[in-house]
Amino acid sequence: MPQNDLSGVYDLHIHSAPDPVPRCVDDIEAAMQALGAGMGAILLKSHSTLTSDRATIAEKIVAGIRVFGSLTLNHAVGGLNAHAVEAALGMDAKEIFMPTLSADNHMRAKKTGRGIDILDGSSKQAVGDILALVKEHGAILGTGHLSKGETVALVAWALDQGIRKIVVTHPEHPLIDFSAAEQKSLSRKGVYFERCFASTLPGLGDVPLERIAQEIRDVGPARSVLTTDLGIAGYPFPVEGMDRFITGLKKLGIREHEIEVMTKTNPRFLVE
Repeated sequence: MPQNDLSGVYDLHIHSAPDPVPRCVDDIEAAMQALGAGMGAILLKSHSTLTSDRATIAEKIVAGIRVFGSLTLNHAVGGLNAHAVEAALGMDAKEIFMPTLSADNHMRAKKTGRGIDILDGSSKQAVGDILALVKEHGAILGTGHLSKGETVALVAWALDQGIRKIVVTHPEHPLIDFSAAEQKSLSRKGVYFERCFASTLPGLGDVPLERIAQEIRDVGPARSVLTTDLGIAGYPFPVEGMDRFITGLKKLGIREHEIEVMTKTNPRFLVE
């Protein structure tokens, strides 16, 4: 049983099976576990495929909880593929993530070659087309595993397009590593920051929870969203992760009403 009351909590970053990577839950199990904890909604994310079709089926089977889908623009879906984005948004995908495993920033860090750089001249038209679609559908723009330079440029571009639901994906993760000062600068432009419990776990980021708590204080709960980024086999189930995340942050001085903003108010605004 969770230590915390998770009633109405949203987790907008869960990795579930089927997937090329071993997962500890499938779509239905993730929805059932979240429903059992009284949560309000989850969002399914995959590094390799669209999840909004799966989310629709999961929500139909597991009545009583909202299940949202997304698309991540990695090589498996054609990279910066506006056609894939249009199809995903047509199936009510709530978030379009920029490249993650296929991002040049990620691939360079993992020494697996060169990946997608959104600032490359050949990418700019595709990014523009994608941003126009995100704006048209009122979807969330997630920054994925882009470099800091790409992220800052993308935020400016998206704001110019009139996009207001911009979320920097796990800014504390070593792949991204935005300082509190850099986050505060972006927050003043209306950007949100997705703080993932997985980033604190061994082998998934090793970010001290104390750093996340301090950045919440520095940047403000009004610009923060708590998610788990869990589902990988060998790690806690997403519901357990959310419970542990909340418990840990409370012990570090984050107050109940601030948790409410980051797990309910902000994510509800982003997906609805």
